[in-house]
Amino acid sequence: MENYKPLPLPKDTAWERKSLSKYLPIWLNHFIESLRNTLKWLPVIWKDKHWDHWYIYETLKKKLEFQRKCLVESNRNLGVPNDNFYITICLNLIERLQADYYELEYMDDDFDSVLYLERNKLLYKKTKVYLQTNQHRYCVPITDKDLELRTVGQLKHRKAKKLLFKILEEKIEGWWD
Repeated sequence: MENYKPLPLPKDTAWERKSLSKYLPIWLNHFIESLRNTLKWLPVIWKDKHWDHWYIYETLKKKLEFQRKCLVESNRNLGVPNDNFYITICLNLIERLQADYYELEYMDDDFDSVLYLERNKLLYKKTKVYLQTNQHRYCVPITDKDLELRTVGQLKHRKAKKLLFKILEEKIEGWWD
């Protein structure tokens, strides 16, 4: 699982840089940019399948990576550090959601269930209520502690998903160059 860090901000802005593209016609700049985008997206499209949510997350993750890189490299507005921060959070949340990090967290070798439940007191209380209201769903014999740990993981997974889409809902329209 990759852990994203915020990109370093350049000292200058795209307005200050000299480039050949400033002297080319607009239609040629758009054509060149379209070719670059096609080449960047080709590996993503090539690996894409229509099977499940993992591929939707992968496409969203790549788009956010490209957007973040563009915003940081151009460095044209005062909100770039803030945008860099929130896009990085979204990328890390997507990584964790794709890897089922929260649902499988309790299966680690060095896992301490008492410490885990102590850190997640509020979710543990919600787990108790959730399990009492949905007792009829669990037909297989599972130890109570195992079921509680797994349910805490599922609730953390849902919470991460809600946070991801809440950030996108509130911030995505401000991520432009």
